[in-house]
Amino acid sequence: MITTPEGARGLAIENGREAFIEADPARFAARVIEVVSSIHLQERLREAGYGYLDRHHGLAPAQRVVRELLGLSDHPAFSAPELVA
Repeated sequence: MITTPEGARGLAIENGREAFIEADPARFAARVIEVVSSIHLQERLREAGYGYLDRHHGLAPAQRVVRELLGLSDHPAFSAPELVA
């Protein structure tokens, strides 16, 4: 994935790990060519992207949010580790 600083704003991603962040149009285009030309790079970015999604939007983070919304995050019965699918 290639994005701009504005597109990455608010995301806990690291430049070069989950995505490339480029502000300059020429660098952005060069990154597109680099990623399209490298199966290895595509695979690495894909795996890092899936890891990001799991850490930030997977079952465990969703469970934490629901517990907080229901006021159960401090309840002893609900302090056990998150369930996994």
